[in-house]
Amino acid sequence: MINMNCPKLDSNIVFLEHSDYILTFNRFSKDSFRITVEDYNIIRHMNGTNNICTISEMLNLDESTVEKTLCRFKQLNFFNDTDDTDKGKRISKKFALLDPSKLFQKDSKKLVVIFNTITISFTLALFFALTFFMIKKVNIYPLLYMAKKTPMLLITIAIVSFVCSIFLHEMGHAICAMRFGKDVVEIGVMLKHGILFAYTTILGLNNDNRIMSRALIMAYGMYANVFLACISYIFYTFSSKDIAHWFLVPMFVNIFLLLFNLSPTSNTDGRKVFDMFFLKVSKHNKIISIVPLVIYKVIFIVLVFILFLFFFKYTKAEL
Repeated sequence: MINMNCPKLDSNIVFLEHSDYILTFNRFSKDSFRITVEDYNIIRHMNGTNNICTISEMLNLDESTVEKTLCRFKQLNFFNDTDDTDKGKRISKKFALLDPSKLFQKDSKKLVVIFNTITISFTLALFFALTFFMIKKVNIYPLLYMAKKTPMLLITIAIVSFVCSIFLHEMGHAICAMRFGKDVVEIGVMLKHGILFAYTTILGLNNDNRIMSRALIMAYGMYANVFLACISYIFYTFSSKDIAHWFLVPMFVNIFLLLFNLSPTSNTDGRKVFDMFFLKVSKHNKIISIVPLVIYKVIFIVLVFILFLFFFKYTKAEL
């Protein structure tokens, strides 16, 4: 594991301490840099920053380690000499909040395996089993009454539920990625087009040829939302009438996040999983046939419409 403890001396030189060696990155220009390994006395000149396989072979390092190192440098703007025109094109800004690797070290994978087993084995079965009872027995009118009586309390619970659900959604991606041996750099929030999005940076995900593992990593955040919605409904069912309706808030929040991520709009988890299996793309990243995507959009709209029809028909009207 590389430690980023050594400071950046100037705009062109960075030292990285490792247990066995010290890496020195010395940049000569925008696209050229030199890597020096002190202990092995290896000096290489390479053009570009994306040939990770070549770097790892020359330095006899793990490919993911080199990729993570380069990703850290890019976060420090070490390789990016952008002018004012490039800065004007930027429409998003990222804020890193958490490095999951500090929570789940390589020698403590048991928690990851346990979490994986629980969510995969029980969440879907629990969700489908409880959906029928939820539609039949959920009484939302006490919640609406309390919303008029104490609106600030409802808003506070909704905000806390929303933030926690989004965080656990991203943690779901991170945990599943580490389960498949991926390096998770960070979890954070990104401001794009004036809207705040959460994101998880997973190294090597796009280069993984195993479609099923990539799909599971993408879907794991939605699994987390399903699991939280089911847990909220269980608390709603077995709690006293005085507080039971408050558990509907996190349940509806997670259902909303699930539907949002299943939506066929671009950059959602559901759309990414769909594209992996069904969308045919040419060499120039142009969609060859839009028929599967149109079918997906129609099915999604119909399912959401049916869900709301059942919800308003079968929810109890009595207080």
